[in-house]
Amino acid sequence: MNTKKMFKIATAGSVAASAFVAAAPADAAVYTAAQVNKLVSNAKKAEASLRARTQADDAQNLVWGSAKTRLATLKSEVAKAQAAIKTLKTSKERSLYTSKLQSSVDKIGHGEKFLAAVAATNTAKVAVAKLEATYTAENLKGAEDAIAAAELSYNQAYSPAVRAAFRAHGAELAKHVAAAKEAAGLAVKVKAAEDAVAALESKVAELKTEDAVKAAEAAKTTADSAVASLPAGHEKIAGLKTKIDAAQAKIVAAKAALATPKVESVSAINATQAVVTFAGEIGEVAASNFTVDKSVTVIKAEVNPSNKKEVTLTFNQSLIDNDSYKVTVDGVKSATGTAMKEAATVEFKYEIAAVKTVQLSKTKFYDGDSILDAVVVKDTNGLVLENSTLDIEIASTDSAVNTTTGDVTTAVTKSFYVEIKVKDGSEVLATTGAVKVDIAPELEVAGFDGLHIGALTLGDEATEYETAKKANKLDSSLKVNENGEILNLFAKDVDGNIVLLSPVASPLNFKITNLTPTVANVTEVNGQFVINTITTGKAQAKIKVGDLETTVTFDVIANEKIAEGTLGSNKVSLDTSTNAITTTETVALSLKDQYGDAIVYPANIDPSKADTASVVTYDDGSKLSVKSGNTRVAEATVADNGEVTVSLPAQNGIKGSTTVTVEFKDASGKVVFTKSIAVTASDFDSAVAKYDLVLTSSNSVLDADNDANETGVDLDDEVTFVLKQLDKYGNVIGTETLGTDAVITATTSNIKDQDFIDAVSYASTTGTVALTADAVNKLTNTGTVKFIAKVGGVAVDTLDVVYKNTDSVATKAAVNTANRTVDLSVLGGTTVSVDELLFGKLNVAGTKYALNPVLTVQDQFGKTMDYDIANGLDLLKNGLTVVPSTPVLTNLSNVTNNAGVLELTDASKTGSVTIVVPTVSTSANADLLAAPVSITVTLVK
Repeated sequence: MNTKKMFKIATAGSVAASAFVAAAPADAAVYTAAQVNKLVSNAKKAEASLRARTQADDAQNLVWGSAKTRLATLKSEVAKAQAAIKTLKTSKERSLYTSKLQSSVDKIGHGEKFLAAVAATNTAKVAVAKLEATYTAENLKGAEDAIAAAELSYNQAYSPAVRAAFRAHGAELAKHVAAAKEAAGLAVKVKAAEDAVAALESKVAELKTEDAVKAAEAAKTTADSAVASLPAGHEKIAGLKTKIDAAQAKIVAAKAALATPKVESVSAINATQAVVTFAGEIGEVAASNFTVDKSVTVIKAEVNPSNKKEVTLTFNQSLIDNDSYKVTVDGVKSATGTAMKEAATVEFKYEIAAVKTVQLSKTKFYDGDSILDAVVVKDTNGLVLENSTLDIEIASTDSAVNTTTGDVTTAVTKSFYVEIKVKDGSEVLATTGAVKVDIAPELEVAGFDGLHIGALTLGDEATEYETAKKANKLDSSLKVNENGEILNLFAKDVDGNIVLLSPVASPLNFKITNLTPTVANVTEVNGQFVINTITTGKAQAKIKVGDLETTVTFDVIANEKIAEGTLGSNKVSLDTSTNAITTTETVALSLKDQYGDAIVYPANIDPSKADTASVVTYDDGSKLSVKSGNTRVAEATVADNGEVTVSLPAQNGIKGSTTVTVEFKDASGKVVFTKSIAVTASDFDSAVAKYDLVLTSSNSVLDADNDANETGVDLDDEVTFVLKQLDKYGNVIGTETLGTDAVITATTSNIKDQDFIDAVSYASTTGTVALTADAVNKLTNTGTVKFIAKVGGVAVDTLDVVYKNTDSVATKAAVNTANRTVDLSVLGGTTVSVDELLFGKLNVAGTKYALNPVLTVQDQFGKTMDYDIANGLDLLKNGLTVVPSTPVLTNLSNVTNNAGVLELTDASKTGSVTIVVPTVSTSANADLLAAPVSITVTLVK
């Protein structure tokens, strides 16, 4: 490609020269070839003279006066030669000497760029000096802009060496700017910290409400952050922290005073619901926390998510107009966990007033919706009245609405007007007036949900996406060398189910518009969206599938490279005595990339890059080396897998200490990291003076999870250890045999978790402790296991190991007790079972829910556990079956129950039933419900 480019440039120059000669006047002086050659030689000499004053050392010393003069001379000599070339008689001669002169012409450009870089550097120096004299935002911008301009000019320099010399100036100037910013920034930080603490002291002056406490806590967070930003040891820190601690004490006291829940009022919102208002925010509640007189039962209690001072109660029957009721509240806890000191009883009155308003809660409907479900009628007191007790009349300008049932039937999108009236006989009590509504067929996709980069299991993409999303493990970035990764796009359908968007789903109706083609491009390959990476940066693509169009954003990040190393040990002891217990030790060096992930060593097979005992030269030019500070104390060698061997010298060794330095350099010779191993060579004592209990397993934490590692065996649920024998100097002189005289005990920090620890097993010098098989489904706590090593019954050392369970354990069941309406015709039959109402029902294809479940299970982290719908609607992903106790069916109205299968007694009418679920357990976990719950289901067909 470069050859072609040079050819084109030369050709263009020749054409230009010919055109110029053709345009020369006929009476111009004519030069011979020898004369022209002389003039070209003069230009060459001037070129060489200028080149001698535009080298790296000239850039380093900013020499420009001589270069400026020599540039003017070169320009003059080139102009003379060019003028003479124009007079040559043949085009061949003109072309020949034009070509010879070209390097001198190019050198003019080089010289001009050199002088421009010198001038830009001097300008930047002046701007930086001005900033250092007076720090202002204007001077800072001037300095930064001048440095940036200089950097641009450096990029034009003609050789790497010259560019490097100029960039050294830029780097030094940038250091000066950074120092000036740091000095100015410290003063700003001190002022900000003092202001933040003063604001905190103002906030804690009066803490009489929860809002005031929250404001004070926010002010404390700000003050903590501001003080933490000050450099360690700053003279202001101690005083500011004392003030913050005093403020915190006041906040804690105020929260304690406000924490006890107090009932302020109870008021009805409709015939079957009331709102209990507390003085402060409260935590979770249950229906059992509330009782009502006059045979009214609370079947559901919900905290208002937008105002946690309010709890909405749902009753098992309608309240009687103009009657008073007493609500007793007991056992409710505040948001901070403080329980009520005693029960509180509050009276309220349910009174229906005259109908005042009627309105629609929404104006967009889909095929199968009922407009009646969106009708809201209120009385003059603001109570929402039950539609079933009212005479509601619907009028519509389009036949798509059944004016008797309110049902919408449509296969097309359109708009028209409806009017809703509430009547008493012929009298109209309230009307919406004409309201414009929009109707449409149900859309398969309702909205974009998110993306994940990387291969997913075919057919299980949506499930794996949801699992990754809950675990915050969605991947929205890829490295440059991960070209060809799959871009998985997900949306929600109208039922709230996650679906995969792909060209396969809409082969004739998808479009990709790459908005950042220089970073990455998305294409369609074999029915999938695939990413082709170009360089690092933020990539965007506009993707349309069917009627859904969205712009997706993902990051292309740099390829992994070696950035850090970790030694298996940073201390080695060698025995110089005749016992020769330890004369050689091997220390492993593991590598990590810039993202903190493990990375393998580069290839080392190129014979041209020969290794030595102390230096490994890898095929990519990087080097790993070791060096002993005193080879008479210890020698060191290194292998290409990072193993460093430290040993006593073969002869003439001495006792003492030294340091073995391990260094890794990249291909450019830059030091990436340096590590040190402290080596001591001394005479070991053969007598055991003490012991050291040491982990030998690769994992240092006991995790009950069931995730298999790369060998296909779950190993992180056990740890292994040895008991090392030490002499009086702390040197390792042997390893104790375990199981008889030397034993290990294991005790959990939480006594309830002791049953999850298997008995210690022994194999010669190695001990093993593992979690029990049932821990994966039952262990919910995190704690520590204390290992105590005993020799001859005497405790000689201890070791603490953390235990936990990162897998989900069923700890709580929840039933969505919101009243639900089930259309039997949508389910494709005339019946629905109680199990289907609890666990849901799949569509005919078995790919998604036709009826969503209401029974869910949460784990110890508060996350909802996924059902394994491919193998059972009541089967959790962890392999356990959810088992509700036999539900109790009550309040059946036009519903027939046949051994848990429900159907309408009269299919032309709606029916309802209340289902009570007493308990919920799994095959490994006891009752997960805090209290029995009920749900009212309306059946229609």
